[in-house]
Amino acid sequence: SLRGAISIAGVGDFIEFDPVVQAPAVITITSPLPPINAGAVTIQGPLSDPPQVIIDGSGATAGSDGLRLESDNNVLLGLWIRNFPGDGVVIEEAANKRLGQQCSPLGLLHETGNGGWGLRISGEAADGNKIGNQRIGTDGSSALGNAAGGLLIEAGADSNQIGDNCNATVWV
Repeated sequence: SLRGAISIAGVGDFIEFDPVVQAPAVITITSPLPPINAGAVTIQGPLSDPPQVIIDGSGATAGSDGLRLESDNNVLLGLWIRNFPGDGVVIEEAANKRLGQQCSPLGLLHETGNGGWGLRISGEAADGNKIGNQRIGTDGSSALGNAAGGLLIEAGADSNQIGDNCNATVWV
C-alpha cells in the first residue's frame, strides 16, 4: 500500500507505481497519510499526461492533507493529488529537489479539488524547492480549483523556483 511504503521508506528510497496497472489507478485515502520524513524519497507514477496514479482524499477525515514532505530532497512525479479536506501537497520546513518533471511534459503533478491549498510551502527551512510542470487547480482543460487557492509560499520560505529553465509551466 502507499501508506505502508511511505511508513517504511528510508533515505533515498524510490516508491514507483507499476506502469501496467490499469490506468488510471485511484488510491482512496480514508485517514491521514504519514509524512515523508526520511529524505531523498522519490514517489513516482508512470510518466504520462494526465497522471495515471490518482491519490484521492475524498474519504479522508476532516483537515487531512494529501502528501506532506517534512524532509529534504524528495521528488514527486506523475501523480494526481485530489479532493483532500486539507491541502493537496505540503512542504513543511524542508527543501525538496523537485515537484513535477523538469524539461518534460510527462511526469506532471496535479493538485485539484482540495479543501485547502493545492500546494503549500511553509517555514524558514522550506527554501530552494523546485516546482515545475504542474497543474494546480486544473486538469489542463477544466477548472478544478482548490478551496483556499492554488499555491501558497509562507512563513519565511525563500528562494523557491516556480517553473524551470526548460520553460516547463506551472498552471495555477
